[in-house]
Amino acid sequence: MNYKKEFAADFERLDKNYLQPDAFISAMAKNSDSCRALILQGPPGVGKTYSVEQALKKHAAGRYELLNGKVSNLSLYGSLYRASSNGHILFLDDCDTFLGDVTGVNILKAAMDTKPNREIHWASGTHLLQRMGVPNGFKFNGSVILNTNIGYDNKNAKYLSRLSALHDRALTISISDTDPDRLFKQVCYMVLVQDMLVEFNFCDKEKNMLLEWIDSNREFINRISLRTIIKLSNLYSADKKDWQDMAEQGLLTGANYA
Repeated sequence: MNYKKEFAADFERLDKNYLQPDAFISAMAKNSDSCRALILQGPPGVGKTYSVEQALKKHAAGRYELLNGKVSNLSLYGSLYRASSNGHILFLDDCDTFLGDVTGVNILKAAMDTKPNREIHWASGTHLLQRMGVPNGFKFNGSVILNTNIGYDNKNAKYLSRLSALHDRALTISISDTDPDRLFKQVCYMVLVQDMLVEFNFCDKEKNMLLEWIDSNREFINRISLRTIIKLSNLYSADKKDWQDMAEQGLLTGANYA
């Protein structure tokens, strides 16, 4: 199967989707006032992080900071200070835990605000700030990118409500939905057009073979995502003879190959 040919029309649509973050990040890097805050939404494993990181390396090398995973309010404050200059960008990748505390939300609301002058303050624990070399108040002139799965995986009403307040201050791009067919086409696009498997040095025939295996086993895969193709690629690289047996055992659920 030649998926690049099969899904040519879908790939044109996806090209437009993935050009959007690049255009916004290019504008941010030139002048933060042109785009102060950007939220990317979509289910896990559709390439949101990859597309943002590629654009940041291209347009803002040396002028961006990445935070991912669990982040404290203090580390969020300090990271915003380091990214407070015009043309600098803080990328919050899957840092949804800060939404559990209204303090973190208020800090980010101040950074994303649309008013002419944005000021952020830290009211307590100034000795910790001194150790970090961070003042207890500063003007924020940079930009913020928030990458989130909320609304797809997370049904927490409190998180959704607080995220809504950030949406009011930001531009929002939806990268994909949860439709299985669209998700599979998105994986094909990231592999065949964005060359996400470049580190494996696969030829086009091998890429299409791995994608065809996913396509043939869709009903038995818990979630089709970029993580699926990465795990499959690792198995194929480790054992090109028995990779399918390993994949059937390790990646499929509810299938009977006895």
